[in-house]
Amino acid sequence: MDDRDTFHYFALTVCLIIVALLWWVTRSPVGRAIDGMRASPTRMAALGYNIGAYKVSAFLISGVASALTGALFAYQQQFVGVEMLDWTTSATILLAAIVGGARHFLGPALGIGVLIAAETVLAEYTDRWTAVLGLLYILTILLLPEGILGVNRWFRRRSRPDESMAGRPATHSRRASPRRRGALVVEPAIEVEDIRVNFRGVTALDGVSLSVPAGQRRALIGPNGAGKTTLFNVLSGSLRPTTGRVSLFGEEMRRTSVQARARKGLARTFQITNLLSDLSVRENVLLATAAVKSSTRITFWRPLVTIPGVSDRTEELLRRWELWSVRDRTVSELAYGQQRVLEIVMALASDPKVLLLDEPTAGLSKRDAAMLTDVAAALPESLSLLVIEHDMDVAFTLGEVVTVLADGKVLEEGPPDAIRSSPVVIETYLGEHDDAA
Repeated sequence: MDDRDTFHYFALTVCLIIVALLWWVTRSPVGRAIDGMRASPTRMAALGYNIGAYKVSAFLISGVASALTGALFAYQQQFVGVEMLDWTTSATILLAAIVGGARHFLGPALGIGVLIAAETVLAEYTDRWTAVLGLLYILTILLLPEGILGVNRWFRRRSRPDESMAGRPATHSRRASPRRRGALVVEPAIEVEDIRVNFRGVTALDGVSLSVPAGQRRALIGPNGAGKTTLFNVLSGSLRPTTGRVSLFGEEMRRTSVQARARKGLARTFQITNLLSDLSVRENVLLATAAVKSSTRITFWRPLVTIPGVSDRTEELLRRWELWSVRDRTVSELAYGQQRVLEIVMALASDPKVLLLDEPTAGLSKRDAAMLTDVAAALPESLSLLVIEHDMDVAFTLGEVVTVLADGKVLEEGPPDAIRSSPVVIETYLGEHDDAA
């Protein structure tokens, strides 16, 4: 190892091996999950991924790679000092990722090459090359927010015409009249008892009790601030109630994590679309499908697309819900209506028993809202559905039973016709809703 050329060849070999291994890991379920976690940890947790474990994994993977390259650097320098690890070193690494494109595997490598080249060239022409280089950094961030390797995606997104759900054929039929259950006693899918949630003295939920039988469609309506989304957060596990009991198919869930509830069959969408916007449509659904099995979630030695059943299930879902034609587009390029459909598809990928839809038609045109209602109406009969909706036509179409919340309490509960004609509901909510309309 005394020969300098031999050391350089050895270092190059080690670097190539590290790059190859990292490339392999990034294509695996673990690597793709880390990508997804970077885009939206909330969405990944709702799919059933253990966010804490993946953060540790990312730290370990990057730590091992950094340690190996650091050891080679120390051997070459024959000296290691504190001054080598000042803030400029970290800043250079960060800038390299930004310039090259942090979302791309080879982006940081390209970025560091560009920085070294720019530094070398500018230093020959001016003594103030650092100021010029700083200006170039700022221009890069402003003009190329996705880095050099993101230029193609940026132009593609700006040149692609906007689309809406209205441009696609409506293949899903609207749900028929509510199913008759007769005297059959059905096990509750979701049951909450005396749920209270306080935020620093403000009561968001005040003694809410609710029971949704397995397979039932339940609409949840109420004015803004009634506590509807807070109740969803309690049900999904992202918010722990101050007091009360939450159960899923008879199992106590009050202290169960978001990801554990997802693995037990509870899926949800969000009031504001929460997708992995940096990834493609297909990658979003692949990750949702892969979350079903624990053995798949921890696999790092084979690409995600080669996991048995994952690709086939993904293709099936995308074709069924008419997203196959846009499978390779980045989610941020989709029309808003398509993003809403994709969010439902991701929730369905794990074959859940309970689905929580938080204002699925919010922000959509009437045509797109009608189509999304058809999508929700075509969901499997065995699926228990709890939907928050401000559009009364949608709520009364989807809901076999309607629960009205007001001021954190259950105001009334019953079939759509009974709720529509209830004097109390009309006075406190529907009347105000009609006036606003």
